[in-house]
Amino acid sequence: EKNQLVVFVGAGVSKNSNIPTWWELIKRIADKIGYKKCFSCAKRTSMCPIVECIDQYAFTQDDFLRIPEYYWSEDNSENHIEYYTFIQNILKSDNGPNPIDEEIFNLLPHHIITTNYDTLLEDSKNLNARLYSVIAQDKDLLSNANERYIIKMHGDINSPSTIVLKESDYIHYPKDSGYKSYHMVLGIP
Repeated sequence: EKNQLVVFVGAGVSKNSNIPTWWELIKRIADKIGYKKCFSCAKRTSMCPIVECIDQYAFTQDDFLRIPEYYWSEDNSENHIEYYTFIQNILKSDNGPNPIDEEIFNLLPHHIITTNYDTLLEDSKNLNARLYSVIAQDKDLLSNANERYIIKMHGDINSPSTIVLKESDYIHYPKDSGYKSYHMVLGIP
């Protein structure tokens, strides 16, 4: 009624363009660092680890944060470029936006909030997409004053240091991210 619709977009929408879900991303990082849950598996046999065994990826919520944290901390490249490049490469899709991305813009929401790092929404060919400014960090709000926003709560693949994925990212989230901007845009004290 007040033209204030806010749409929340999660990994399921991007999955339709072959972008991995959070679990799939963590699985790929675990493979990269050689981390498996085989040591604690109740089904473990002398044949383990079996390549096709899904139980090797039975990660806990803590694992979801600590696996990328470990990879980041072990990355000795300058400014952790290896870590960020690995994530960027995993999250690339040549498929482009999918019908759900396009339909979101047909709804013409006041704001779109997403935890996705990809650029599928902003790459939409829907003419309504041009009405939105992307906010991935506080400074974006100052340089992109607008009535409609795509708010990227967990960062943007084009600015890898804004990505909220590892444990320390979540710990420092309110201080280091666009947390203040999102509250300001949405009118939250």
